[in-house]
Amino acid sequence: MQNNKTQILCTRLLDSHLTEKLLQQNIEVECISFIEIKVDKSIALADKIQALSTEKLKVIFTSTNAVEAVDAHLISPPNWEIYCIGGKTKDIIEEKFGTNAIKGFADTAKELAKVIVKKNTATTIYFFSGNKRMNHLPEILSDNLFDLEEVVVYTTEPAQHIIDKDYDGIMFFSPSAVNSFFEVNKIKDSVVLFAIGDTTANAIADISDNKIIVSRKPDAELLLQKVSETFNT
Repeated sequence: MQNNKTQILCTRLLDSHLTEKLLQQNIEVECISFIEIKVDKSIALADKIQALSTEKLKVIFTSTNAVEAVDAHLISPPNWEIYCIGGKTKDIIEEKFGTNAIKGFADTAKELAKVIVKKNTATTIYFFSGNKRMNHLPEILSDNLFDLEEVVVYTTEPAQHIIDKDYDGIMFFSPSAVNSFFEVNKIKDSVVLFAIGDTTANAIADISDNKIIVSRKPDAELLLQKVSETFNT
């Protein structure tokens, strides 16, 4: 029997309840992760985070991976003023640290840096991050005389897969996944590419001339809505 469903490749693993919504709209989403996240589980990092948790600090999170990596090392809730990316990252921070801990958020790292500068005079601020991150936030804070203490809590490595199936669309959630995918795959001109934000979209545009559709906020569910709108209109 011929499969008439729209075929979408998601380059990150997603909760099944999200993809099931699209299946009801005749859109089939196959999830294959093109990056591997390795959390730093070292005793040295655990000791550092536990020591920082006893201090009243301003801290930054720009990914769910960083939030979960830090939380894994905490023994008791920290007394931190938190600045973060919105969407899922903000949701997880509220769940783990409480809504009142969040003092500012934005949809992109660049906009978040502006929020921090607007709300604070020059100060020391801790940035929990991965080993691969864009320079926008550190550069803006440095230009405004902030002392940024970066703590790398996870690493991102490529997880390359050769795709031999034709898809109607492909979803990307990071420049790392974009690079990992295109290093070993080529796609037809008709494939629509979906990006979680402008940074990921720019990484796609550097490699491909295919149509790119960008989510208005860094949220997987909103990106899936873009997929639905694109193929059901």
